[in-house]
Amino acid sequence: MKIVAKIFFLGILTAFLAIVFEQLAAVAAQFFSSQEIILQFYKNITWFLFLAVIIEEGLKYIALYLAVWEKFKLRRKKFIAASFFFGVSFGLAEISLVFFSNPDTGILARNLDREIMISLSSIVLIQAATSFLVGSLIATQEKIRRFSFLKILIFPALIHLLYNFLVIQKGNYTDFLVLATLFISYLISLIIIAANWRGIARQ
Repeated sequence: MKIVAKIFFLGILTAFLAIVFEQLAAVAAQFFSSQEIILQFYKNITWFLFLAVIIEEGLKYIALYLAVWEKFKLRRKKFIAASFFFGVSFGLAEISLVFFSNPDTGILARNLDREIMISLSSIVLIQAATSFLVGSLIATQEKIRRFSFLKILIFPALIHLLYNFLVIQKGNYTDFLVLATLFISYLISLIIIAANWRGIARQ
């Protein structure tokens, strides 16, 4: 139970750390470009949204590899399960920030508003999906090299960007496409795990 609690709080800490880094990036952008980064930047496809995804996925990799893989010494099946749980706690922390920054969201959630409930659920699912994918890729590497993170983060970052793009566009089929994106993400992870199952099952 101690390791579960550590992973849960690690996910929360990483989520809040991502917010801090994003805010620092916003301050730096404002200083160098004299352009204020406001909430609207998160509601449009901009360079800052790309940067936010890179920050989040990069920090997930660092937390999973340095803490869960290196420090906690979890391997293979345990590491993959821990990666998913880490993503869930990351998503829950992100939801808490949504409630804090927008009190109306809490009111709508208490009233079980359909759109809000789908939105909040998808936040947890996408964070869990990308963490699960990062964990699957790390766990199935024969050896983690210095620049392995570049290869590992490509798919999670692209999936996260696609999810953000769909949420921002809000078309008639947005909910369906978001679910399809989440399905594809989990499917990729499961394919990676299945293809490497013999090596995973031995440990």
